[in-house]
Amino acid sequence: MGRRGDHTQDEIREMALKAAEQMVCESGYASVSTRKVAKAIGYTVGSLYMVFRNLDEIFFMLNARTVKSLYLELHRQSTAHTDPKAQLFALADGYARYALEQSHRWTLLFDHRLPEGMEVPTEYRTAISEMFKLIEEPLSQLVPQCPPEDLTEESRILWSGVHGICHLALTGTLDFVGIHSVRSLSYSFIERYLAGLANEA
Repeated sequence: MGRRGDHTQDEIREMALKAAEQMVCESGYASVSTRKVAKAIGYTVGSLYMVFRNLDEIFFMLNARTVKSLYLELHRQSTAHTDPKAQLFALADGYARYALEQSHRWTLLFDHRLPEGMEVPTEYRTAISEMFKLIEEPLSQLVPQCPPEDLTEESRILWSGVHGICHLALTGTLDFVGIHSVRSLSYSFIERYLAGLANEA
């Protein structure tokens, strides 16, 4: 690592994000503080505040990276199949795998709340929408009678179910109620949800 003053603000920002991300991956986001991040990169907390407004902004930028990483993984999973139902199953598998293997990053993504007055950038909202399109596209093929304006809501309902299953798996609750397979429960939920949509038409 270079001496203080050897780095541009962009370089300091990237160093800080990498350090914070490592802390999150190893011990969870509760272990992260601006003091620890600054120490890890060899700068003062004051230097850190020259490139970040606060710790919330660091967490938000880490979440933006997680969204991108998760999208790339889910896109890879879904495009490996041409059958729309297989694509939905692959998305469920990919999402569950990411949640279990990257549990600390996944937890930060859903636990962290932006402080009042801090707006979500348009590009972040766009990234979220692109991720849901991975669900909307196969869903539109499986339930063609579903109006396009309803696909957005239906995709989010479908995701919510799989997300809930993943959350229960991470907290150990699935075993508690006697269910041992995230995959079988996710697949069953998707099958039943699709059947329900078809019957509503």
